[in-house]
Amino acid sequence: DRGLPDLTIANVTPRKLPAQGLKAASWLVAVEVRNNGDAAAEVPVTIRSGALTTTERLRIMARSSASTRIVFEGTPDEVIVNDGSVPELGAATHTKQLVMR
Repeated sequence: DRGLPDLTIANVTPRKLPAQGLKAASWLVAVEVRNNGDAAAEVPVTIRSGALTTTERLRIMARSSASTRIVFEGTPDEVIVNDGSVPELGAATHTKQLVMR
């Protein structure tokens, strides 16, 4: 269907942020999503680690890419783009596992 987005996770770049005062160290996770489809989409981007979850919405125009940066309080384990709520040409959920060192 030419009226659906076709999303992929293009790049994920986590960066550790130093602790400040009484606040523990956190992570800044940059997520770039590519849309090869012919329709724009606004999809949830979720960072997850055990019971911790942070989600933001990202709008991606047709035939382009967009990125977001999310501050995450724990050590991120995985990034999930789309939770199946937005119809797509291919897969409805995209997951990337992160290995932190």
